[in-house]
Amino acid sequence: ITIGYATSITGCGVEPYTEGAAILKYSIHLSSVHGNRGGKYDYKMYALYHPNATHCALPLEELGYTLLRRDTPVNVSDIRSDDLRERIGSSGCCGEKELIKLEAYTLTQHPIVVHLDLDVIIMKPMDDVFDLMLSENRNGSYVGSDGKD
Repeated sequence: ITIGYATSITGCGVEPYTEGAAILKYSIHLSSVHGNRGGKYDYKMYALYHPNATHCALPLEELGYTLLRRDTPVNVSDIRSDDLRERIGSSGCCGEKELIKLEAYTLTQHPIVVHLDLDVIIMKPMDDVFDLMLSENRNGSYVGSDGKD
C-alpha cells in the first residue's frame, strides 16, 4: 500500500522551499517501509503548486516529488459568506491560494493522502493511524486492533 504525501507551494518567498521539501521527504522515507524506523507503508510525494510558484516548485521534481500545478480552486467572488469572502484574501500567509491544499483530495489513486506543510518532519511511522483508516468495515465503522468496533 502506498500512502500519498502532498505539500503545497503558493508562491516564491524567502522560505527555503527546497531544503524544507528535502527534509520532509527524508523524514517520511525514514518512517516508511524503506527506512529504519519500522514503517510498513510505501509512499509517494506530491507538490501542489500555484502558477505563481512555478519557479520555486520546479526543483522539487529533482527531489522525487511529482509536481501538480493547481490554480486556486474557488473564485473569491463565488464565496457566499460575506465575512469569508472579505477576509480570505488577507488571511494566513497566502490568502485564497491556501485553498490549493484542498486539491490533495483529488489524489484518489491512494487510499490515504496526508497533506503536510514544508516546516514539518515525521519522527516515527504513522502506521497505527493508517491501519485504523484502512480498516473500515462494510457498515462504515472502524475495527480497532482488538477486532471490536
